Amino acid sequence: MKSSNWIAGVLVASTIIMTGCTSYYPVQLRQQQLNNSYTYYKLDPPLYAGDVVQYKLKNGSHDTITIQSIKPQGLITSSGQFIPYEDMVSFERKDISKGKTAAAVGAGAAATVVVLATVFAITLGAGFAAMIAGTGS
Repeated sequence: MKSSNWIAGVLVASTIIMTGCTSYYPVQLRQQQLNNSYTYYKLDPPLYAGDVVQYKLKNGSHDTITIQSIKPQGLITSSGQFIPYEDMVSFERKDISKGKTAAAVGAGAAATVVVLATVFAITLGAGFAAMIAGTGS
């Protein structure tokens, strides 16, 4: 009974670890000139609707938002707010972290091995105890 509680605890812990597998990575903004009268920004890497980004503006304000749409001069957030690229000081996109994911998978595999070894040892010990108790009577 106790081993099933332990297994449940390991599953909950590994789920918590796996949800932390994201990081924020910089997005480069490059101002481009099409004509003398039209300026737009090229984003590297490209962004898409639904991406989560963090930004900091020249006036010191900052936020984490979900993108509703991308325009040539700025972003429209899920709340409908327009944020111009020219006002941004820093800009980062939330993405899956390969390093954190690999570490979490490794930790999950190690925890699984420990759980299986513990269950095996408990089962083997209970079997030996039953054999000794059976031969003593």
